[in-house]
Amino acid sequence: MNDLELDVLLGKVVIVDENDYMYGMGPLRLRLERITLLRSEPGWALVAGLMVDFRGDHHQSREVMVRIGALSACAARL
Repeated sequence: MNDLELDVLLGKVVIVDENDYMYGMGPLRLRLERITLLRSEPGWALVAGLMVDFRGDHHQSREVMVRIGALSACAARL
């Protein structure tokens, strides 16, 4: 998986299970603004986006490390 393949997720809302992001505490719903593959941590990407609640309202920005496999699964569903 490369940056270009994951770029289809930019601007989209993704839901990441707590097992698929660092220090996860429940599902995380983000509108993705940036995805950076981490060469120092293979299999992980640093993502930035706006947190989105169950109604679709946007909240604060968040940066979190997410498993690339979870992002790939989100991209495959588009």
